[in-house]
Amino acid sequence: MSKFLLSLFPVLAISFINSVKAQPTITTANFIPQTGENFLVHLFPYQAAGVGGAAITWDFSGATATGTASMNHVDPALTSSFASFPDATVCISQGGAYSYFEGTSSAWYYNGVVASGNLIPYSNPEKLMEFPFTYNDNFTDNFGATFTSGITITRSGSVNVTADAYGTLILPYGTINNVIRVKVVENYSDSYTVTVPVTLTYASTNYYWYKADTHYPVLSITSLDQDGTIYQGASYLDQSHISAMEENIVNDIHLNIFPNPSDASTVVSFELEEPENIRLALYNTLGDLVEMVEKNKLGAGNHRYEISSENYAAGLYTLNVMVGEKTGMLKLIVR
Repeated sequence: MSKFLLSLFPVLAISFINSVKAQPTITTANFIPQTGENFLVHLFPYQAAGVGGAAITWDFSGATATGTASMNHVDPALTSSFASFPDATVCISQGGAYSYFEGTSSAWYYNGVVASGNLIPYSNPEKLMEFPFTYNDNFTDNFGATFTSGITITRSGSVNVTADAYGTLILPYGTINNVIRVKVVENYSDSYTVTVPVTLTYASTNYYWYKADTHYPVLSITSLDQDGTIYQGASYLDQSHISAMEENIVNDIHLNIFPNPSDASTVVSFELEEPENIRLALYNTLGDLVEMVEKNKLGAGNHRYEISSENYAAGLYTLNVMVGEKTGMLKLIVR
């Protein structure tokens, strides 16, 4: 029996404390999602989450949506199963399933779910976030439940939560700066007896990216191993929910790629009004770094770089540019 969370992974809405040189920090200020908030997400095929660390750029601009889903936040007291989740402060309704969560001043808990005719209240809720929480913070928590699905089932497990990275996220509709990534690793089992004792085991590794003032993950990549059967998925938040897209530096510096499409080589050019720290990096559609074109402090004036693309596989690439604290991107097609 699955945990009924493959498409209902926990909502970890956050608030950030940002300064020019500080990484994002998850706090209590805007963590708890409000009832009545509805989020549209775009589903796309599973991709590797990429590396962790400081000041990382993840490029998912090539993600191709295969469908959408609506995540609706409702008042738990208005649901028919509220009596089984009396401590819940918000409930996520999606596809006929209801997941219950509890927010306190110090933590965020998963209290259980109602899905596919099964009622699973957690007697020991699963802690999914502590406050404050920033890059390299980590905690582990145990959780458990006893429920009935034709037979009595006992669930027990643990979760490990780490803020393993922060940086810049590139989605199909644009670049988002100052995001923090949270890695959630769960290991749990369901045990029951029919004629003999049976134990089902589960292991999940999930990544969530969060942006300031956004009450739902901007990007989610999830993987669940249920006794050797793998379930994977990914989704990104619709642009309409992003409170403020980060400034795109492309137009300001007159960034250009020519020719594009490219057969053998292409030239990248841009102009700086004053000396700036520059990072120019080329990525493939999997988010892998193909070439670091430039990473240096450059003076004011015109700059020009030639990229030899003859050894690159044909396809779509993304040139990511960072000028000081501002970012942008251009697409490159190699034929």
